[in-house]
Amino acid sequence: MDWPVYETSQIIVGNLESPVAITTLWTNKEPIANQIGDKRLYCAVGTLYNRKVGIDLLVRNLLARPTIRNLIICGHDRARSGEALIKFFRHGFKRGVDGNGNPKWIIDLSDGDYGVIDIEVEEEMLHLLRKNVTFLDFRGTEDGSALCSVLEDLHSSTKAVSYAEAKIFPKVIPAVSSLPAPDSGRVFRSPTVVGAWLQAIREISKFGVVGDTHYNPAAEVLNILTVITAENPNDFFVPDWLPIGRKEIKAYCEQVLTPILSPGARYGYGHRIFKYFGYDQLETSVKKLVEDPDSKSGVINIWDPAKDVGDLVNPKSPCVNKIWPRLRRGKLFMTVTIRSNDIGEAYLGNGFAFRRFQAEYLRILRELMVEQELSLGDLTINSESAHLYESSWSNVEETLNRRWKEVMKGPAVRQDPYGSFRIVVDVESKMIIATHFSPGDDIIAEYRRRTALELTTKLADDGIMSEPYHAAYLGRELQKAEFALQFGLNYIQDQPLFKVHGPKPRILLE
Repeated sequence: MDWPVYETSQIIVGNLESPVAITTLWTNKEPIANQIGDKRLYCAVGTLYNRKVGIDLLVRNLLARPTIRNLIICGHDRARSGEALIKFFRHGFKRGVDGNGNPKWIIDLSDGDYGVIDIEVEEEMLHLLRKNVTFLDFRGTEDGSALCSVLEDLHSSTKAVSYAEAKIFPKVIPAVSSLPAPDSGRVFRSPTVVGAWLQAIREISKFGVVGDTHYNPAAEVLNILTVITAENPNDFFVPDWLPIGRKEIKAYCEQVLTPILSPGARYGYGHRIFKYFGYDQLETSVKKLVEDPDSKSGVINIWDPAKDVGDLVNPKSPCVNKIWPRLRRGKLFMTVTIRSNDIGEAYLGNGFAFRRFQAEYLRILRELMVEQELSLGDLTINSESAHLYESSWSNVEETLNRRWKEVMKGPAVRQDPYGSFRIVVDVESKMIIATHFSPGDDIIAEYRRRTALELTTKLADDGIMSEPYHAAYLGRELQKAEFALQFGLNYIQDQPLFKVHGPKPRILLE
């Protein structure tokens, strides 16, 4: 049997006869493996980024190789995946449901959060795993050389004897079919990060082009622009079914807002912003806007071409490239460009963190521009490669099925930022009149045509609708207005032409 079974390209394989596996949690696995050096001392080294998807895949791989009798847990436990894994070994698991109501094996954490294992993994095998695999807690250790003596002891004292037959539990992953769509460019708006995320994952799950990446198969859409219009940076909307919790969000925010570079990390966004280039880019950018509020050059750069493009030995480089602030009409807008965005796993953390960063930028700006009333504008995230890895496809489908209507509401709530229309009919002139209003209820223009086709064509040509709901609504109302004129009926916008009770008008069609 080929092993590992899952996440093959993400795992460093050493000596398959070794009884020891190592998970480095959020810390890069390559430096730790390089510091250990001798591949005879371990069977495999891999990361564990996610306590929900990740623990399930780790458990599956361990059960497929029952000669692994020791699991070293080291590295930075940023996502609490190490905590959940240790809870699994110490306290076990129980049958329950995840945030989408799907049956899962649940690993309880102390604050109501949890890790999950898919229910198709047999309960008996999970108990055997807990009984026969010993974990060693080295969380916080990010230097592989510090593990060498332990690995030597395990290599000499533990035999790679199977505690059970190797078992593979096929993971049910829905096929992602790529529907016809533009090659590049989408725009989605939402008051919240979660709403923007749902629109992005739906777009990729429907229209993403599936192909191999440096890591695993993924569905990809090029250049998804998500615009977050009203997320409160001091009180994020974080429903409990999200794949990320408040503690993880806090860790993301700290990574962006502090200059500290975690041991073993090749880069950190805060480090790049505040320290890496030899000066505080946030301070410099703010000063630029204070001196010239109309400036468009206060760019904060994350990307270092010399290191991030030229380093072929250790090619990991920042996913975020740059941050662009813009003051307009008393609002601070911010655009974050992300060259490679894992929408299933990383988008939410980045979205919340950069909204908090935008608020911090505004706070400093207000201190220096006290004479002006400044407020928070939109946060725009340009995901140049927006993708969903294969391991998240099933979770995405479940989330969309259960949560779309809950978050996205309906057309009555999702207002078109281009404005609205009042529709009336003029019986004498046989005209349909559509008056265009701004979101602030100011009249922008008036359109008069005899037919719905003429009027919808004109509105489309003028490009004054951005919401599909709005366009569909206008098409229905304009057709009703034309029908009313044609047959002498009374037209009132948003009302049916025929009442449910009482006689209907007699219509004779020639």
